[in-house]
Amino acid sequence: MGITYAIAASGALPVVSACVVLTKAGVSAMTLAAPSADGVVLRVVSYSDNAHTITATSLVYDGTTGVNTTGTFAAFKGAAVTLIGWGGKWLVGSANLVTWA
Repeated sequence: MGITYAIAASGALPVVSACVVLTKAGVSAMTLAAPSADGVVLRVVSYSDNAHTITATSLVYDGTTGVNTTGTFAAFKGAAVTLIGWGGKWLVGSANLVTWA
């Protein structure tokens, strides 16, 4: 992943293969559109001690709890999730201190 974004405000996450670092001092409420193409890999990492959320407009499959739309980060630096776009949906490739519901 060659592209890295530092995001310091709530809003939309980029829908490209990239690493996004959430740097907002307070809680971020992020939105995520459907993947733009199959194989898009988006890694989102928290660099603050806040319980950030991601609300996806498409379905997210986490391999544990089924189909979800909201990911919540534990309030720790380093909480992270890797999402892989496929078929207009997101698949959770890995999650560290991020739960989906």
